[in-house]
Amino acid sequence: MDKINTKEKNGAGEEIDLEKYQDLEGVTLRKLNFGLWYVEHRRHFYVGFLGLLGLISILSLTYAIYGFSHYLLRGMKEDDETVRYLAQENNLLKFSRPLEELRASAPAVLKSGDKYDFYVRLVNPNGRHWAEFEYYFLVGNLEIGRSRGFLMPGESKYVAALGQEAAGDSFDPRFKIAGVKWQRLDGDPEQFRRERLDLAIANQAFEPPKAGGEPKKIPLNHLKFTAKNQSAYNYWTVDFFIVLRGPAGVVGINRASIKEFRSGEKRAVDLIWPGAMPAVTEIEIEPSADIMDAKAYMRFEGNRESVK
Repeated sequence: MDKINTKEKNGAGEEIDLEKYQDLEGVTLRKLNFGLWYVEHRRHFYVGFLGLLGLISILSLTYAIYGFSHYLLRGMKEDDETVRYLAQENNLLKFSRPLEELRASAPAVLKSGDKYDFYVRLVNPNGRHWAEFEYYFLVGNLEIGRSRGFLMPGESKYVAALGQEAAGDSFDPRFKIAGVKWQRLDGDPEQFRRERLDLAIANQAFEPPKAGGEPKKIPLNHLKFTAKNQSAYNYWTVDFFIVLRGPAGVVGINRASIKEFRSGEKRAVDLIWPGAMPAVTEIEIEPSADIMDAKAYMRFEGNRESVK
C-alpha cells in the first residue's frame, strides 16, 4: 500500500502541500499514514502474537513434563523418606524452635498417718507444645510412685506420689522425669484448655477432727466442696488435686476424682483425710483431665440424662 501523495495542484495550477493542511477534527496525514501502515501489517502482528503464545505454551509444557517426570523418578522417593524420618520420635522438633525442658520445684514430702506423700510443682514453659511423660521419686536408690503425667502448653500443676511407704522419718527425695513426648498444639492453647476445663469449684470447707475423740482412733479430717462441669464436654474421669495450706506453708495434699462427669452436672465431694495436721487457712483445688486424649471424653447420647 503506497503512502498518500501530499503534493497536489489547485485549479490555478499552483502546487499545494497537503501536509500543511489542518483538519478541523484533528486527523493529520501522518496519522493517516500510520493507520495505512498498521492495516497493511496487521496480519504480521497477529501471526507474531500467535507465535509468541505458542512459544510460551511449549516452554511451559516442557517445564511441566520435566517437573512431573523428576517427581516420579526422584521426588516421590525423597518425600517418602522425609515423612518416615519426621515420623520418628522427636525428629520433627529438630526443625522447629528448641523446646525448653519441664521445670520442677524442689520435691517435698509430708507424713500422712503412717505413710508419706511426695509432691512437686511442675511447669511446662513452652507456649505451643504439650507434654506426655512418666515421673517418679527417688529415696536413696528406691523408686517410688512411677506414674504417667501430662502438661498443656504453659501449664503449671502439682504431680505427686501419695500414700507411699518408706523407711525412716528423714528424707531427701529426688524427682525424675522420663520418656517425655512432645506434640504441637495449633490455635490458642489457653482458649482450648479454658473451654474444656471450665469446671467451677464452690463451697470449699475443711473440717478438722472433733475435739475429745477417742485417743486410740486415727483422727479423721473432712474436706467438702462442690464441682460443676460448665464445659460442653462429658468426661469419664476428672481429677482434683487438693492442697491445704497453713501459716507455715503446705500442710496436706490429696487427690479426689469424679467419675462420669457430664456437661452441666454438679457434684458434691466429701473427702476423708486421716491424720492430725496443723491449722488450715487456705484450700487450693486444681481440676485436671487429659483433654488431649480422645479416650477421656464420653460420647453424647440422645437422651436427657447424658446431655445436660
